[in-house]
Amino acid sequence: MSQRLLIVEDEPIIARDLAYMVEDLGYEVVGIAHSASDAMEVLQKEAINIVLLDINLAGSLTGIDLAHWINQKLQLPFIFLTSYSDKETLTKAKITEPFGYLVKPIDEQNLKSTLEIAQYNFQIYQQKNIEEKEEPFWLENEFFIRHKGELVKVRIPDILYAEANDNYTLIHTNQQKFIVSATLKKVEEKLADLPFCRIHRSYLINLRSIDKVAQDDVFVSGQCLPISKKYREGFYKKIATF
Repeated sequence: MSQRLLIVEDEPIIARDLAYMVEDLGYEVVGIAHSASDAMEVLQKEAINIVLLDINLAGSLTGIDLAHWINQKLQLPFIFLTSYSDKETLTKAKITEPFGYLVKPIDEQNLKSTLEIAQYNFQIYQQKNIEEKEEPFWLENEFFIRHKGELVKVRIPDILYAEANDNYTLIHTNQQKFIVSATLKKVEEKLADLPFCRIHRSYLINLRSIDKVAQDDVFVSGQCLPISKKYREGFYKKIATF
């Protein structure tokens, strides 16, 4: 499965050239946003793996403002793009802890290596944030996980869907996303008696969060997720009796 990438760049020509480059590198460009507010809308609707983010965006919010928002709400890796490499810009950028920094004009080889390093470092970051690989503490209608050094309660009805991420699982809620040290299969077992259904080797959805079903896709709170052939029959049987 290709990595899904969002480009946030207010210069249309630069954005288009970036899209061509990352597509040549095997990435899927989910969208191009020309402002921070546009980017926020896309990030809340789409499953994004990594963001290319221009520091100097048109509008009231800068790329650095958007980076702080991403850190707070989504915990996604992002790479800064900028025409400036002065000390002041670098200082502001470093505070947001980006996973890469590219100075324009950007060439494909530098972009390729920066994207690869960013994704590798993000995997390490995720692993370190799961303290001692501690599994969630499950109760009847909620569970507790470690998140940024604290135990956070997640209500099971608030889960929109769960997404496989190697030996971990990303739990998507309306408010934010959490990573837990359990495989998607194990999460599925914990939720077996609740209105959740596996639709793909990578996705387990909350049936109560479905907006609509269209052919081989299901829309969960605005997010389009694929239904694979292996799970299609079981899914339709479950929603028929739900």
